[in-house]
Amino acid sequence: SQAVSPAARAATRTACSASGVDIIEVGYCADTGRTDVEALGDLLDDELCCVALQQPNYFGIIEDMATAAQVAHSAEALFVASVEPISLGLLQPPGAYDADIVVGEGQPLGLPISFGGPLLGLMACKQQYLRHMPGRLSGRTTDEQGRTGYCLTLQAREQHIRRDRATSNICTAQQLCALTAAVYMAAVGPEGLREVAQLSLDKTHYLRGRLTDAGLPVQSRFSGSFFGEFVVQADRPAEQLIEQLSQKGYLVGPAIGRDYPELRDCLLLSATEQRTRDEIDGLVAALADL
Repeated sequence: SQAVSPAARAATRTACSASGVDIIEVGYCADTGRTDVEALGDLLDDELCCVALQQPNYFGIIEDMATAAQVAHSAEALFVASVEPISLGLLQPPGAYDADIVVGEGQPLGLPISFGGPLLGLMACKQQYLRHMPGRLSGRTTDEQGRTGYCLTLQAREQHIRRDRATSNICTAQQLCALTAAVYMAAVGPEGLREVAQLSLDKTHYLRGRLTDAGLPVQSRFSGSFFGEFVVQADRPAEQLIEQLSQKGYLVGPAIGRDYPELRDCLLLSATEQRTRDEIDGLVAALADL
């Protein structure tokens, strides 16, 4: 889907460029911002390998993952879901819509932004695909005293003795990120994760509502339901608006016109659980002063 993160799509094209795998991108609805599932259905044939959607998508819009999964499986293709982990506190888990493979970025799970890294990749799959997964898999077990413990299982020895055939190589920094995410999830627990997700949802909707009520020339671009972030269309180049707000102490964006020329005057806005009502109102006031 063209509504998958441009960075993820670029990485996928690079990874598949030497293997003869063709990447076909399905467009999105200009009104709702959701992937055009009907257009996806028109592309089905016996050479289709998999279908990949992001939830929420790059525009923050909540996709119809269940229908997309049904379309993919009707062609005997795999369905890959790229998910935002915090959103799963409220949205359906991938297993509920029969995803075959799940990937995601674990940075929201207690990891600092750190100027872009290091980050944490998440990956899961159905049981029948488990041995095709790269990397080291951590399994749950018990020790001699019956206490719960975790250890590395299904670790591919090729990473040590057949490196030319290795499917992945990870380093200590990645494991530290995984440990941080595990501590975060243990600390907040299921109820806490739902609370964080609800706060992100409520504050982002509050921001959009304030923009609408204020009648500012910066309005929501898509009509679809959204989580965590949304696209706004400005009355000036998006890069100019980002710079003007930066001078007032607000970090917004990114501008998305570079990857979506048809949205050249648009940018993303987000208000997570970290932001306060006063900060959101301050952003609206700053926009009104421009």
